[in-house]
Amino acid sequence: MADVEVERVGQVALLRLNRVDQRNAIGGELLGLLIEEAEAADRDPEVRALVTTGNGPMYCVGADLGFFSAATGLATRWPRLM
Repeated sequence: MADVEVERVGQVALLRLNRVDQRNAIGGELLGLLIEEAEAADRDPEVRALVTTGNGPMYCVGADLGFFSAATGLATRWPRLM
């Protein structure tokens, strides 16, 4: 199953995030696919709008910190303030 499901509804390109087990966190393959699909929609003169949504109980929790930490070598833990 793909990390992004793409559907056309008239002149709308619908991109549905599909990493339900990771609460649709953006990173890894999902990040690359979102970029590719957004660029494809931009090149298509029939597409007038791009909508993102998510499968599962939530849209997207944000960045996949584990992915970005591994990709950059930077720590992803915030210091405790209290």
